Amino acid sequence: MMFGQCPWCGGNVGYGTNLWSTGFTILFGLLFVAGIILLIIWAARRSGGSSAGQAPTTDAAMETARRRLASGEITKEQYEEILRTLQA
Repeated sequence: MMFGQCPWCGGNVGYGTNLWSTGFTILFGLLFVAGIILLIIWAARRSGGSSAGQAPTTDAAMETARRRLASGEITKEQYEEILRTLQA
């Protein structure tokens, strides 16, 4: 067997490679790495990122309800219903 022969890929390796095969190898390698990175980001966001983002929204809604109660826009019963809904 000579140096540079590849029996399972049907030709020469090293001497016989061209720009297309090298380019596709690099492209698919980069796509594979990008896919792994995106998978890690997706898993991280799904596992805990979304629950931390809900607390400020709930706090802002509760503050708005308090302000509306204080200004007389809503009744105490409506305020308590909003609080129950937000805490559920």
